Amino acid sequence: MEEYFPGGGGIQYLKVSLSNAVLDKIKSAENMKGITFLDLSHTNIRDINFLNKYSDLEILYLDDNEIEDVSLLSYLTRLKKISLRYNNIKLIDKSFFQLEVIRKSDNISTIVFGNPLIKPPIEIIEQGLASIFSYFKQIEDQGTERLYEAKMIIVGEPGAGKTTLMKKMCNPKYEVPQEEYETVGIEVCSEYKFIFKNAEYRVNIWDFGGQPIQYFLHQFFLTCDTIYVLLADDRRELTNFDYWFKIIKLLGKNYKNDVQSPVIVVLNERNCKTITSFNRNLYRENFPEIAQNMKEFSVDFAFQEDKRFINMIDEINRKIACIEVVNKEIPNKWKELRTLIMENQYKNYIKYDNEYVELCNQCGISDEYEQKEIAQYFHTIGIILYFEHDPFLGEFLFLEPNWLLKGTYLIFSDEELKKQNGKFTKDWINNKWSENGYSLIQRKILLNLLTNSKFDLCYQLKGSEQYLITSLIRDIKPQIIWPDTDLYFRIQYPFLPKGIISRLIVRMNEDIKDNLIWGKGLLIERGPVQALITEEEDRNTGGKILNIKIKGQGIYKQWILLDIRKEIISIHKNTFPNIKYNELLGCICSKCIKAPEPRFYNYSDLLGFIENKRKTIECYSSGENVSLAALFQSAFREDEDYRILKNEGMVILNPSIVNVNQINNPNLDHSENHLASKFPPYLKFLKYLRPKFYNRITYLIVITGIGLFSKPIWFSAINSIVKTKYEITLIDERTDTVLGLMLIIVSLFYNLISKYIENKYDKR
Repeated sequence: MEEYFPGGGGIQYLKVSLSNAVLDKIKSAENMKGITFLDLSHTNIRDINFLNKYSDLEILYLDDNEIEDVSLLSYLTRLKKISLRYNNIKLIDKSFFQLEVIRKSDNISTIVFGNPLIKPPIEIIEQGLASIFSYFKQIEDQGTERLYEAKMIIVGEPGAGKTTLMKKMCNPKYEVPQEEYETVGIEVCSEYKFIFKNAEYRVNIWDFGGQPIQYFLHQFFLTCDTIYVLLADDRRELTNFDYWFKIIKLLGKNYKNDVQSPVIVVLNERNCKTITSFNRNLYRENFPEIAQNMKEFSVDFAFQEDKRFINMIDEINRKIACIEVVNKEIPNKWKELRTLIMENQYKNYIKYDNEYVELCNQCGISDEYEQKEIAQYFHTIGIILYFEHDPFLGEFLFLEPNWLLKGTYLIFSDEELKKQNGKFTKDWINNKWSENGYSLIQRKILLNLLTNSKFDLCYQLKGSEQYLITSLIRDIKPQIIWPDTDLYFRIQYPFLPKGIISRLIVRMNEDIKDNLIWGKGLLIERGPVQALITEEEDRNTGGKILNIKIKGQGIYKQWILLDIRKEIISIHKNTFPNIKYNELLGCICSKCIKAPEPRFYNYSDLLGFIENKRKTIECYSSGENVSLAALFQSAFREDEDYRILKNEGMVILNPSIVNVNQINNPNLDHSENHLASKFPPYLKFLKYLRPKFYNRITYLIVITGIGLFSKPIWFSAINSIVKTKYEITLIDERTDTVLGLMLIIVSLFYNLISKYIENKYDKR
């Protein structure tokens, strides 16, 4: 040990990279007292029992290894920070969560992110300590069972045989029709069961309509931890394999444990004749993650003697039985509640406060917190739909999703609504649902689902009773007079799913200028600045680009770019956590600034250059050396971007040194809180006037919250801000903190001299 670490016990900080010799020394060392920091990430270790000699450890990093057993960590009671991301941990004891470092963590799931956890499930860990300890208590009181329930999703083009496959699986005697009707929206069948290794499995089969207009709905219902069956009519050769493989790769991968859902490709022959357009080798090469767990079958559904159908079903069953979520253990009473919910499925939905709570009470589950926890878990694994955070929809549990999905698709597919460019009134939509047999309460539920901010499907037009479904807007670009562009920014995608522009329109509808929106773009205006956002083909890569052109100066163009990026990244994070993209910043050299389109720099590359202390970058178009500082200052305000973007889980811009963390990285430490920069509607005008001083205004509001509702202190503070004439810039968060403390101290002191100050101002 001395050879590597002279001084032995005097070591405090120890980081090991890839040296196996050093790692062996660490494992065999005897005197490791006094070491407080240890980083063994990326060392491929499996056994960590040697850490029992590191009793003084305070910080421990064990990311990206092969660790399975973490029980020893319960004895490292001095730990203040720990990370176990991306290992092979499936089981964690209750004692681990009793460690002080875990109890004080703001987000426990980030510590164990990327592990194939079974007990406790990651869904429970994400809900926090109370749910975790409740889960262990329920297991201790009730024992556990496995639910053995899975979700299967059938996708493909219209008429490929998706509904036939679903019906044949649920009823082997089902006779195949000559022509298959097209599925409207999504159909769900929960009748398929099979026996595998003495256990009975239940499968919820989701049959997705294949029409292009329904692609927009895929983002809400295609999920991970399921099995996908991609069905192709082998005679018609119309299957868009590229799209289906890309969307399955995007939405079928569990970003929490990096596991891709299994895929079965079924080529549906007609009269046992095959002409295939499916290039197996090409797709195995282009989609290696899917190929690892993919099988292909050619089957004729109409040929009853076709043994290939039985082989296909056997393979589907085997893959379902291997999905980790299917084999998770849950408390016994949860399974009993699941049975009662299935018995009530004919009701379509039940009220949370009385019907669901009564079912829980029948199972001996009386704790309100546990009842909510179960509803959240059942929603996560697809048994029910539960919109916990919606004030109206949260009053219901949706046990049968078919009527809900069909009611939504009924509107999306309406020809009259398409002619109206997606615009409707409440009267029109209620009449439409009423004509199709939906009750008053069902219509109210559907309208709330449609206008739910979580899905970004539609919004109410300003000063009108009309609503607009943005995915139905015609893709006809209006005539726009666009001046010279002051700031160019791009987001580049290898694959862009449908719906990002339409969702962005919903999110930014208050800023839309003169209703200038179309299927692939929008124009927004905020004070003296405008932004034109369009979806375009990437001629170089074959992918897609979101082009953002901004006209305006100074902090206003920076602010609007920040808001646009926040909304786009939020859509990524909430709906497409696996999406791949690059951000590109337009050049500002003397040639590019005048060109119709500048040269673009990869944003991540620029951040790397700055970390490496580079000051300039050469523009290949002009040959000029462009200042990196000037390039960043043209688009970003470091003081505000650092706080806001970090809170959104985006790229971090540190005021003192520009640092980069992987965009969309769920491993970011979100424990630091800051005063929010968002304001309620009645204060939104402030961001148009002085966005630089958001935090100062926030502190003034804090002052009023302590009881200072007086003119003098407001006038004095506002006057001091106005006099700055934009000359003051925030340096870092500590400056704001000091300013806030100073203002609070002044405000408290003011209580003592209020009469004196009021008299002084009255005399003025």
